[in-house]
Amino acid sequence: MAGLYHTLQTVGSDFGLVSIGEDHVHVEAIAGTDAFVSPDGQTAIDRLPGARLALPDGPCALSVHVEPVLAATYDAGALMLRTDQGKWAKLAFELSPPGPQDGGQCRDKRLFR
Repeated sequence: MAGLYHTLQTVGSDFGLVSIGEDHVHVEAIAGTDAFVSPDGQTAIDRLPGARLALPDGPCALSVHVEPVLAATYDAGALMLRTDQGKWAKLAFELSPPGPQDGGQCRDKRLFR
């Protein structure tokens, strides 16, 4: 993040703590946060703290290391990619009954085309 950290914006501060350093972002969410859209599109939830980075047009690469603290059922650590058109993809490691499972959700499959 060297050189990019100063362009990060804190979002969702009502849903947790976000601290931005020169080489890291620390996010600690409160209980009840989530990002989810039901398959039929009738239910949409977007309650997440985080940091937003605007990327330049064209190809780019970003390396991310997520270290979730999984203490209670449905606690998760995630990387979420968003576009400015409301499309998003979420890659999450979540503590689900009966134990850890990998999971992901794509808000719009066209995001990856």
